[in-house]
Amino acid sequence: MQYLTVSPGIARIVGGKVAVPGAWPWMVFLHRKGYGHLCGGTLISSRWVLTAAHCLTGRTADEINVYLGKHHEDTSDPMEQRFTAKKIILHEGFDLPSYRNDVALIKLPRRAMLNEIANLVCLPDGNMAASRQDGSCVTTGWGDTLGTGGEGVLKQLFLPLIPTQKCNSTNFYNGRIHTSMLCAGFEKGGQDSCRGDSGGPLVCSMDGRWYLMGVTSWGRGCALPMRPGVYARVSEFADWIEEKMLNN
Repeated sequence: MQYLTVSPGIARIVGGKVAVPGAWPWMVFLHRKGYGHLCGGTLISSRWVLTAAHCLTGRTADEINVYLGKHHEDTSDPMEQRFTAKKIILHEGFDLPSYRNDVALIKLPRRAMLNEIANLVCLPDGNMAASRQDGSCVTTGWGDTLGTGGEGVLKQLFLPLIPTQKCNSTNFYNGRIHTSMLCAGFEKGGQDSCRGDSGGPLVCSMDGRWYLMGVTSWGRGCALPMRPGVYARVSEFADWIEEKMLNN
């Protein structure tokens, strides 16, 4: 297993295509002061961002910048908003090396200004199954492209979900996929989330709305056959998210 985290300056999706600016308004760019792009995240309320716990392990709130409405990695965008994180909350059950419970929350110091390029994603409840999705799901990020193009801007990738039973088979991850995880990608490889996409969203269309079904978590390599991306299953953490936002 390996992190989908990033060394400074290495960060893009493999395959896919460049996103239209503002097309995914809940997309969050996380920056570590003094280093550069760290991870992705998702705006789930005007004060809260959901990301991966492994992105923030060992970090303090004051070293994390949070950008909304961002498209270009290394240059400013006209309507982007920047915050320094006020508080970081890691899931108490986050575990390495299993990557179980790989979710974390970032509280913003003030309410974000919601508009056409910075807005909220829908959250699934604990009973919402990813299998209800209307079509392909989408992951977005500034992660490693492995030379497939689109460097320095937000990329998107439509990809199918993979049933947990199949993803846990001996040809795939051989039992490593916990019930709090889900897999998405292509059996033949070639397109995938990758280093730097960690913490970003996997959204699926249901009943005409986009729901946050996964948080980019881990994978073996990037875009390899039978090694799809693994995501924290957001519906499993619905109660945890609600409780932390209410009491913090």
